[in-house]
This record gives sequence, C-alpha cells and structure tokens, in this order.
Amino acid sequence: MKKIIDIKSLLIGFLLATSVMLSMGAITSKSPNNNTEIGKYQGFQGGEKLYMLNTQTGELYVYKRSDYWKKTTRGLNWISEY
Repeated sequence: MKKIIDIKSLLIGFLLATSVMLSMGAITSKSPNNNTEIGKYQGFQGGEKLYMLNTQTGELYVYKRSDYWKKTTRGLNWISEY
C-alpha cells in the first residue's frame, strides 16, 4: 500500500517545522538582572604562568601556586577608557 502525500500537507509540515526551529533559536537565556556571565572571564597561559582576564572590567589575575588568583592590575579600568 503506497501513501501519497499531497502538496498542501507537505507545505504545512515544512512551515510548522521551520517555525518551531526559528522559535527555539530566538529564545535567549538571561540571568534575572539581564546581565549574562557567559564569556566574562578569559583564561590564557604565558610561559609558565596562568592568567585570567575579566573582559567586563579589564582586571587581570595571575594564578599562584597556593591555589588562588591574585589581581595584578591597578584600580584603573583600561577597557572602558578606549
């Protein structure tokens, strides 16, 4: 038994699937104060040292061997000045 799908049903199915995918992609995840924390810190290595940069404030931290991050920048926010 062979089923034939007519053009109208095919078009409705395609449009429904497309609208579901578009609506799922349009939803953004935000924290309660509309300030997302994703990408706030960037880590990198220079030689034997590990660094962490706060991309919102420009503060630079260095990882110390006693398992903590030490802030190495002054109080100046150099990112917002440029």
